[in-house]
Amino acid sequence: MSKKPRAQLLLHPGQMLAEHFMAEHCLTAYRVGTDIGLRPPVIYELVAGKRSVTAALALRLGRYFGTTPQFWINLQSEYDLGLTESKIGDRVRKAVRPLAA
Repeated sequence: MSKKPRAQLLLHPGQMLAEHFMAEHCLTAYRVGTDIGLRPPVIYELVAGKRSVTAALALRLGRYFGTTPQFWINLQSEYDLGLTESKIGDRVRKAVRPLAA
């Protein structure tokens, strides 16, 4: 049985935002952007997977949706790690030996 690359199992934070937060409250990217004090294209780009969650954006999204900023940072970190694992994980496992305990 082949194992799916980690990145395929993860949602981009923008997809999570769109599907689980904006949809639940019937919000548009324009509305979220203006409500949190950003230009709406920032949210459009995040939802499209073309932008990452920064610390500043995490603070705004956390405040707006009643989550913690860390929630958004963790989503981004997991997504980034999953992408990197799928791209270079095999090479790293072959090239880097663990330090003996």
